Amino acid sequence: MEQHLLPLVAAIKAMAAPGSPPVRSNTPAAAASKPWYQRPPIWVAIAVVVILLAVNFFMALRHPIVVDLPQRTSTAPAKPERSDVAFFAGTLCQPYNGLTIVYEVVRTGTDTVLTRVDHPQASPWDVAARIVPIAGGFEMQPLDEPVSDDNVARFEIIDENMMKLVFANGAAEDGSILRMRCDGRKD
Repeated sequence: MEQHLLPLVAAIKAMAAPGSPPVRSNTPAAAASKPWYQRPPIWVAIAVVVILLAVNFFMALRHPIVVDLPQRTSTAPAKPERSDVAFFAGTLCQPYNGLTIVYEVVRTGTDTVLTRVDHPQASPWDVAARIVPIAGGFEMQPLDEPVSDDNVARFEIIDENMMKLVFANGAAEDGSILRMRCDGRKD
C-alpha cells in the first residue's frame, strides 16, 4: 500500500502547482449532465408498467375470478360422552393441604389408562388401570390384581370439568376429594 501512496501524494502536489494542466474525468460530461426526463429507458419502462397494470385491471373487471371455497365447519373438537373413557383422560388437579396434586391421565387402550401422579411431597409415579363406566361416573380398577372394594377408586361426575372420589354407595370418600380439569401447573 505504501508503494502506491507516495506516487499519489506526488500527483496531488503536481496538480496543485501553478501552471499544471487541468484534471479530467473519464466519464463523459454529456451523459452526466442530461436531466432525468431526457433518459428514454426510464420513460419506456414506466410506460410499459402502467399499460400492463391498466390491462390487468380492466381484464379483472370484465372477467372476475370466482373462487369456490369449501364450507367452514366447526373447529372445536367434539367433547366425549360422559360414559366414554376419553372423558376420563386429560390433566386433572386435586387440592391437597394448600398444594396441588396433578394427575395426567393418558389413554393406553380401549378401556385402559396410564395415570402419572405428580404429588408435591413425593416423586412422580405411574399407575396403570382399567376404566369402567358406571352410573354417573367411572371406576378405576387395577390391571395386575383381582378387583375388590379396597383397590377400586370410584369417581362421580360433577360436571364437564370436575369429578369427586366416592365410595361404592356414593358417599364422599375422605371428606370431599375433588379432581378438576386443569393445565397441569402446580402454582
